[in-house]
Amino acid sequence: MIMTGTGLMRTGTLMPTRVGPGDIVLIPAGVPQQISNVGESDLIFHCICTPRFTPGCYEALGETP
Repeated sequence: MIMTGTGLMRTGTLMPTRVGPGDIVLIPAGVPQQISNVGESDLIFHCICTPRFTPGCYEALGETP
């Protein structure tokens, strides 16, 4: 859940979406995702991962276009 700030969320092959306070993003396991701060203030969000996150599954996606 986005707590404060404005972000740009990329999930899989979907078009990037702006997210803000109160928004929730559901991402299926194994789907590439990235969130970038596009606002004037800090982007703060809570993340619940299931299955749990492990560093071995991390892959950098590059910069947001």
